[in-house]
Amino acid sequence: MEDLKKLQQYGCFLVCDDQFTDYDTDIFKWLKSNGFRAHSKSGIWGSGCNWAFINMYNKIYILGRPGVAYASVINDHAITIDEFKTIYNIYKKYEGKETFVFYKERFDYDRQK
Repeated sequence: MEDLKKLQQYGCFLVCDDQFTDYDTDIFKWLKSNGFRAHSKSGIWGSGCNWAFINMYNKIYILGRPGVAYASVINDHAITIDEFKTIYNIYKKYEGKETFVFYKERFDYDRQK
């Protein structure tokens, strides 16, 4: 139950791809290598669902299930794996920095590295 609360915190990206129908695919390897973990009761294998809810903040994901909205969806629309990875890489670039630090100091968005 605690994992589900963490999944729902901050909303999720709804990511859609046929890779989510088979556990031995690149997306699951990528998620694991980037510190994501599956919700303990993650979806139903073989249900035909080709989507997953991914919480980037808490690094938890859960496979889709017909008729179940596990969490609010950021921007109310599904995105592709490549789109998710792009967004993830943008946020990862700022990991550990204060809110308005882009490079080294506050409000340095218009400066070079």
